[in-house]
Order: sequence, then structure tokens, then C-alpha cells
Amino acid sequence: MKIKIALLISLITFTGFAQIKNGSIRYAAKTMFDDNANIEAIQNEIDETKKDESRMSFTLNFNLNESSFFVNPILGRTAESIEEYCTSAMIKTNCYVSIPDKVFRRVGNLNGAEYIINEEQKADWELTNETKTINGYICYKATSIYHNQSWNDNPKLKVTAWYTPKIPVSFGPNGYHGLPGLILELHTYTTTLYVTKIDLNLDKNLEINRLTKGVVLTKDDIRKKILATSLPKIATFMEGEFKKEDERNERVEKQILERKSKQQEQK
Repeated sequence: MKIKIALLISLITFTGFAQIKNGSIRYAAKTMFDDNANIEAIQNEIDETKKDESRMSFTLNFNLNESSFFVNPILGRTAESIEEYCTSAMIKTNCYVSIPDKVFRRVGNLNGAEYIINEEQKADWELTNETKTINGYICYKATSIYHNQSWNDNPKLKVTAWYTPKIPVSFGPNGYHGLPGLILELHTYTTTLYVTKIDLNLDKNLEINRLTKGVVLTKDDIRKKILATSLPKIATFMEGEFKKEDERNERVEKQILERKSKQQEQK
């Protein structure tokens, strides 16, 4: 069945690819809270988040090779307050993806300073035959355990994407990419990003911010800065946490390679 689904998606993608050259997609966000959270204690924060949420919107501009995703400004709100909301909702304020160059960059803050952060392009998308219709497009469900520069096999932290092969570009909101179709809806542990407007094949050249200006950091650079600016006890603790993360990533990546190898043998 999975092979048939893959063939069907490939056929849809092939027949639609020449028809779409670019697009500008608008998304809105909906935040969720842990069932175990003490809601009364954080009710004021929830109310403020919901107030921001109703006005917040995001844009994904893309062509066939690259995309940029960014938060739209809000009249009467400062950039700092918008960034604060995005941080609490774990939404990237600005990121860039290039499929041919295997580049993924995003804007991040560390110790109050803004940097361009280079992240690894990884994915472990599991395609399923489950479908639903979003804005008139038939979408397929895919899940992943890779997010925020690491693997996490905790079921609660699984990422779910709904993508449509009818728009055959490998992009989506919040920097997620690598599927055989545009992601119209994305669910993470804290937030859902869902499409509200789709504009395709625009006559104008869409602005795509490649994030080439600014200080660029890698994952190792960020870790070094955190350790260098932390108190000794905190630095020791963080060093242990980084080691645990690396061990978990290595373990899960090995499991993924073994699973994919078995799948190839079964074909």
C-alpha cells in the first residue's frame, strides 16, 4: 500500500510540477497547553497569548528551489513583543531553506544578541495513507521525530504535517521541509500552524530573504557560547545535557537507518 501511495504522489507531483513556479502562503497559529499544566497559575499568560494569536500571521514565500518563512508585523505591536510570542509558541520568526544547496538558516537570539543560525537539514518523515481536505486541497499526513536540531522519540513531541502533492514543492511553515508537497498544516507539541490564504504563480518576483547578513553560528558555536557565558555549575550541568542529547541523537539516528535498511530489503 505504501508503494502505491508513493507512486500516486509521484504521478501527481510530476503532472503538476511544470504548472507552479512560485507562491506566497499565509498561515495563522493556534497554541496548545499541556494537559498537566496548572492553568490557573498561568491564566494571564494564556489570555495574552490568545490575544496575540488572533492577530498573528506568517508568510511563506517560495520558488521551485528555495523559500523564506517570516512573521508579519502587527500595527501597534513592537518587534520585541512579537518575538516574545513566537518564542513562547516555538515559532521561528525568520528562516530560509534552499533545497539544491541543502541550506537551512534561521534568525535566533542568544544572550540578547541576534544571530543567523545554520542548522542541519535532516528529516525522518513517515508518509501515511491518511488524508483530509484543507482549503480544497487533498492533503496527506506525515510524521517526524526530528525538530529543534535534534531527534526526540517521545510520542508527545512528534511533529505532524499535512502536505498536498497538488502543490509539488518541498516547503512548509516554521522551516519544516522535505515532503513531496507543500505543508498546509503543521502540528508540534505546543503549536499548530494552519494555512489561511494561498496565492500561486504570482507575476511579481517574490522577496526571499536568504539571511546572508549578520553573524552566522552553527550548533557547536551556540553550545560554546552558552558554556562560556554560564556560571561554572550551570556550565557543568549544560555540558552534561549536551552530551545526553548527542547520545540520544546518535541512538535514534542508528535506529532510523536500520529501519530504512529493512524497508529497502522488503521492496
